[in-house]
Amino acid sequence: MGRAIGSRWNMTEPEPLWQCPRCGHLFVTKNRWHSCTKVELDESFARSSPEMRSLFDRLLEKVQECGPVIVIPQKTRIAMQVLVRFMNVMPRKDHLVVEFWFTEEQHDPRFFKVEKYANRTYGHFVRLENETDLDEEFKGWICTSYRIGERKHMSTAP
Repeated sequence: MGRAIGSRWNMTEPEPLWQCPRCGHLFVTKNRWHSCTKVELDESFARSSPEMRSLFDRLLEKVQECGPVIVIPQKTRIAMQVLVRFMNVMPRKDHLVVEFWFTEEQHDPRFFKVEKYANRTYGHFVRLENETDLDEEFKGWICTSYRIGERKHMSTAP
């Protein structure tokens, strides 16, 4: 089992993530509360058209162009994680709802909802209907959110 990552994010070699001994999920904080659910990825698409699974696979390819990612299927969403979870995908019958985690509020007509969370963080929700929606701007949102998942936005001050 891993150890919790240190609270100082300016370390060049961060400590390994803590792994829950029951479900195997990884966290930066030891004993972090979570549901310990185990869901197969295909279960997430049980109520979706086959095209939505294909669209998710294409979306995942775009995420992996930013770097390695941990995919965590859950009951209501599929979370994407580097050090922390930075993006969620909620499969629907004929589209995917994608939530990006940003440190600043973004303004784009494709975001149908923006939620303010604690500590200067915002969830931005967009509807993904087909592969043409995965344009360069969308790819930019993925990589910006991915860097937050790497904790690259954290202060490097001691």
